[in-house]
Amino acid sequence: MAEDTDSEKKRETQYLFSDSRHAEFGSAADCDNGNRGLEQTACWTDQETENNGFHDTKCDEIKETRILQAVAFLEDAVNYRSIQHKVDSKSLKLYRWYYSRPVQWFLYAVIGIVHLLAFVEVPSSLTLSSDVRLGIVRPNPPCGVTESVEIICLLVFVADIFIKAHLVGNRQVRKSKWLLVYTFVVGISIIDWTISLSFYCTEMVRVRRILRPFFIMQCSSIMKKTVHCIKQSLPEILRSASTCLLV
Repeated sequence: MAEDTDSEKKRETQYLFSDSRHAEFGSAADCDNGNRGLEQTACWTDQETENNGFHDTKCDEIKETRILQAVAFLEDAVNYRSIQHKVDSKSLKLYRWYYSRPVQWFLYAVIGIVHLLAFVEVPSSLTLSSDVRLGIVRPNPPCGVTESVEIICLLVFVADIFIKAHLVGNRQVRKSKWLLVYTFVVGISIIDWTISLSFYCTEMVRVRRILRPFFIMQCSSIMKKTVHCIKQSLPEILRSASTCLLV
């Protein structure tokens, strides 16, 4: 009788594990239509297998994934991030690595370098004194120096886009306006960079310099929420301004 019960438990465990879902935002540990909690997850080993030193590695993977999911969601709440991302074990490890402090500070440094290039690019405004009578020569680096630094930064942004797209999935990529605009801005910047080198840095207008402030907005969830609030409040602001002008 006990053997029949053990066999039934084993069959139930195998059924639950085989029913794991690999949805775009689901975990490999979501069992039985995702309605079973952690307490109901079948992680069973009998006394005989324990005595033989057998450990259910699938059970350990499920527990590890659940812990990673809990930690990731808590970090999302603390940092005001969206929870619309993949929650399988590998994606969560990459997600936590991407939002780790060293990686984020590296991205901030790259964004800062891109904006600091404006002080040394032609026409440069970087001088030791604002007195024009001194005749101070402004920096005029050869064509290709600042462009080399800029293309490295743009390639970092391209890698950033691919990582974000992998973390959120194809469905959310199409829904994420910020990520789509981010891709568009980086694409336009690379095209403008190519045109700049084609004309040996003699072009009159550099579109990519106008688009650079967008990198500051997209890297911060607070900035995104601020822009969203301004967008919602803009009609009321315009109505109030037009009323004041008419009065």
